[in-house]
Amino acid sequence: GLLPGAGYHFRLDATNAGGTSLGADMTFVTLDIPRTISHVFFSAPGQLTLQFTGGPGINYSVLTATNVSLPLSNWISLGAPVILSSNLYQFTDPNATNAQQYYMLESP
Repeated sequence: GLLPGAGYHFRLDATNAGGTSLGADMTFVTLDIPRTISHVFFSAPGQLTLQFTGGPGINYSVLTATNVSLPLSNWISLGAPVILSSNLYQFTDPNATNAQQYYMLESP
C-alpha cells in the first residue's frame, strides 16, 4: 500500500502490435491525514452511523461496497459526512443492510 506522506513517481507505458506509447512522468505525494473511526453504531433499525476524526476542513466522501476487493470505480458514493466539530465527522447510512457491507472514506 501507499505510505502516508511518501512521494511516488510513475509512468504508464502501453505496448501492443502497433508499438509502444510512452506516457508522461507523474509524481505525487500522499497526504498524512489522520482518520480514526471512533464510533460505529445502529442509530435506528437499518440505519448505520459512524463517527471519525480527520483533518479540519477536509471534504470527505463516504463510499460503500459489498465486496472489499472491487475496483474503486465499482464502489457507490453515499455522500459527504456532517461536520460535528473542527475535526469530528459523522455519517449515517439510512439504507444499511444486515448483509456484509464495507465503507471507505475518500478525500480529494
